[in-house]
Amino acid sequence: MLILARVCADFYDRNRNLLHRILPVHLGTFHEAPDSIRQDPLFQMLVDDGSIKYPADAAKDRALEQDPPLCRG
Repeated sequence: MLILARVCADFYDRNRNLLHRILPVHLGTFHEAPDSIRQDPLFQMLVDDGSIKYPADAAKDRALEQDPPLCRG
């Protein structure tokens, strides 16, 4: 899935295996992340506070892949 992150974070599975890492280079731009990061409670917390945004459905996800919006700083 494509995500837009405003904070750095590490996401882990239930066994504490690293699933994905958001690095400073990813901030403010859309980048690909595995769907499995949804299992980490931190993901939902960051979505709820607006630190991470992602398309809620697959159609929007595909549209963003084809034509990502310009990043405004």
